[in-house]
Amino acid sequence: MKLIECYIENFGALCAKRIVFSEGLNCIREDNGAGKTTLTVFLKVMLFGLTDTKKTGLDENERKHYLPWQGGSFGGSLTFEAGGATYRVERSFSAKASEDKFALYDVKRGGACNDFSSNLGEELFGIDADGFERTVFLSERALSPKSQNKSIAAKLSDLVGTDGDIGVLDDAMKLLESERKLYFKKGGSGMISDTKASLSRIEAELSELEGVRASLPEKRELIGGCQEKLRRIEQDIRALESKRAEAKLRAADGEYAIRYQRMKEELSAAEKRRAELYDFFSGKIPTFREVEEAAYKYERARQIRERGESQRDSELEMLKNRVGGIDGEQLTRIKEGLRSIDNYRDQIYCEEFAMLDPMRAFLPEKEELDSLILRGEKAITQKPRVKKLPIALSIALAILGAVLGAVIHVGLFSICALSALPILIGYMYEKKRTVAERDGVVSELERLFALIMPEKCPVKATDISLRTADLRRIELLFEKRAQYIEYKYNAESLLVEILEPLGFKANCDTVSDIARNIISDKEKYDAKLLAADYNADEANKEISLASSLLSSVDEFLSTVKTVSDDPFGEIRAALSEYGRLCERITSGYGELESYKSLHRIGETRDDEPSLAEIEEQLASLAAERRQTSDRLMILSRERDTAEGRLSDAEALVAEKEEQAEKLSKQEEALDIILLTQKYLTAAKDSMTVKYLGKTKSAFLEYMELISGVTGEYDMDTGFGISKREGGATRVSEYYSKGTRDLFA
Repeated sequence: MKLIECYIENFGALCAKRIVFSEGLNCIREDNGAGKTTLTVFLKVMLFGLTDTKKTGLDENERKHYLPWQGGSFGGSLTFEAGGATYRVERSFSAKASEDKFALYDVKRGGACNDFSSNLGEELFGIDADGFERTVFLSERALSPKSQNKSIAAKLSDLVGTDGDIGVLDDAMKLLESERKLYFKKGGSGMISDTKASLSRIEAELSELEGVRASLPEKRELIGGCQEKLRRIEQDIRALESKRAEAKLRAADGEYAIRYQRMKEELSAAEKRRAELYDFFSGKIPTFREVEEAAYKYERARQIRERGESQRDSELEMLKNRVGGIDGEQLTRIKEGLRSIDNYRDQIYCEEFAMLDPMRAFLPEKEELDSLILRGEKAITQKPRVKKLPIALSIALAILGAVLGAVIHVGLFSICALSALPILIGYMYEKKRTVAERDGVVSELERLFALIMPEKCPVKATDISLRTADLRRIELLFEKRAQYIEYKYNAESLLVEILEPLGFKANCDTVSDIARNIISDKEKYDAKLLAADYNADEANKEISLASSLLSSVDEFLSTVKTVSDDPFGEIRAALSEYGRLCERITSGYGELESYKSLHRIGETRDDEPSLAEIEEQLASLAAERRQTSDRLMILSRERDTAEGRLSDAEALVAEKEEQAEKLSKQEEALDIILLTQKYLTAAKDSMTVKYLGKTKSAFLEYMELISGVTGEYDMDTGFGISKREGGATRVSEYYSKGTRDLFA
């Protein structure tokens, strides 16, 4: 990465400044305060941006430190070379980091690009701004010395040797300030505020208790009034309950009259409805039998017409197009082919082969299975046999023994025993090997049968012949079923060849279903073809019958004023309703007269309050009783609470006196602290006045002498320097390291 040039619009004290960097080392030599450090910080923030910090110190808050002195746009641009391309980064800053702006341009292409994001420095160098400042960039913050002016202040005040006293004064001021904060802090906190709050609380409670004491007689009087009112309400309720019983009897008579009137209205409505139904039937009320006969005729005629229409549909034509071209011989071949397929399918899925599918996943390949069967059959018949080598060795030992016996007179028995030893060893070895092979076969058979036939486990050595026979039978079953599957496939292929010339596309999976549909459609077509001629004559007869039936139905419906799509349902409902109304009207008048006579409808009664009025009065009294009871309960609880609180009054008076005395002592202590701070500050200020004026004059003289620049400066008692520049007073932290060292 190589710097080419930068342009500073406004950044700190720098304004409208362009710097072009040359090859190699670039050295910038300027007077103090010219902006050398500001330039280095500008280069850093062009790469990394300005951080968003809440710190108030100018050395730690670069956004605040380098805000343009002269106002205007805050920022600039930097042109650099990286990765063989030339870029220009432009940044503008504001008081808030969220309002900062970033743009990157490819100088050669002459347009904006996205090769780097706003984290430009991190993407170029692989480190953040803090790492950059600690490595390739040397900040002046790391070079700031610590200054301490207490001893100088003491010497300037002719207090040589009293530097310790100055420190004691500062420590005393800190101690006094700490003690003052215990008693009183800004915002109203501290021990004095707490004591005042406690005292105010006690006084408020005592004032409240006085009010409680004054209200007790009134509460007792109100309680007595409530109790008396409850007694009167109970008496009134009992009197009204007696009247309510009498009113219920009178109310029953009124209800009888209302019921009588309702019965008359219902009979009148029934007569009106019966007249409407009579008009509906045009004065000629049919019987249910006549309605059902007409409905039957209508339904019969409808069925005849629908059957005639269905017989004229395209089903016969459709069957003719599909199977009409198939002759008897072709149909016979199709049936025979389908019969063969069904026969082979029955053989494949018969009970004999049902056990094979669960075994298929566990049986080994045919070669492995044949090998296992052969080893099993061999294990049954195999017996230990001595090989040729041990026999030859025994013969050699016998010959050698005979020779040795003749020479050294060895016994014949020893020679025989020695010669038989190789044969015996060979026999024992072969026997052990034979047993091991048989055990291996048994183990393999047991593992296999545990999966395919668990009921035949465990397998023993004596079961080898049975299990190998089972495996042979299973192999034969698989071969037999495979043969039936092949036969079925051949039959399906043959049937496909038969169907293809007839225009039916099929394969081995679908040919059976297609053949069955063809046979069914052919049989249906032949049957329909035979019945077609007969149906033609029958259809003409039925059409004539339907016309006669509909004529009779129309004659019946002409006298009924139906309006719905279901005339017979409408007639049935009207006829049922008419019958019910006739019965109701006939019996209703008798019931009406009996009801009137029984309950003496129309007779006059004495004028008394109604039941509703009495119920309303009772409800009002009940509500009043409930309210009075609630009021009595509340007053009793308030009285008990007040009496309990009054018992604590003496303790509150004692606590008030204690808190008042405590407050007096705290306020006295605070006054002492404040006066002490005041006098110590005055003493320090009187001492400072002795040297501050002369020191400031000397500072201005030497500042002008050394820097050659005049200016307006302020100096505080701790030798802090501020300079008035650009219409504003700026503290020394705004200036460069060299300028601040010059101030110091």
